[in-house]
Amino acid sequence: MSSMIFKIANLIYTFTYLNILWFLFFLLGFGILGFMPATLALFSSIRGWLKEGNEVTMKKYFYYFKTNFFKTNVLGIIFFIVFYIIYANIEFVPYFYPNEIHLYLYIIIGSVGVIAVLTFVNLFSIMAHFHYCTFQYVKVAIGFVFYKPFQSLLQLIWIGAYFGMAIFFPTFFIVVGVSVISYVLMATNYSLFNRAIDV
Repeated sequence: MSSMIFKIANLIYTFTYLNILWFLFFLLGFGILGFMPATLALFSSIRGWLKEGNEVTMKKYFYYFKTNFFKTNVLGIIFFIVFYIIYANIEFVPYFYPNEIHLYLYIIIGSVGVIAVLTFVNLFSIMAHFHYCTFQYVKVAIGFVFYKPFQSLLQLIWIGAYFGMAIFFPTFFIVVGVSVISYVLMATNYSLFNRAIDV
């Protein structure tokens, strides 16, 4: 019984510590420039925790943050542009196209948007697990969406449900924030990666 209590307490501590680290490094990058490298550092730390039971430390977190700062922000800019183009196309539909085809255009644009979001969601676990050239990560992430479409959609549902819970349990979200959902996403994809290739 005491052993289980210790494990639960250690789990809560690790998630809380990861959340604090993510927030600190997010601020270190002045918010906009900190989001991508801080999130990848979070996923990379979780991968080390899953694979080898490594203790989460600020030193390792900073290493992941520093070494991937430029690469992740380049990809962040790319996704920002993609999401902006998708948003702009949604806004332009009523002004440039006849009413008869609005629904079809919204379906097409919406489908592209879902694929883009799923690609973005999978990007971090793929970057934490594999070593590719910067732009190849996007290619692999897109391929993963089509390779495991239901798995990817399920992840999107998890994220929606998780942040929906945050509305009703804001204190819980403040304490563990992004660390728990990142753990779920990384753990799920990590098991898929291990089944797909030898690591």
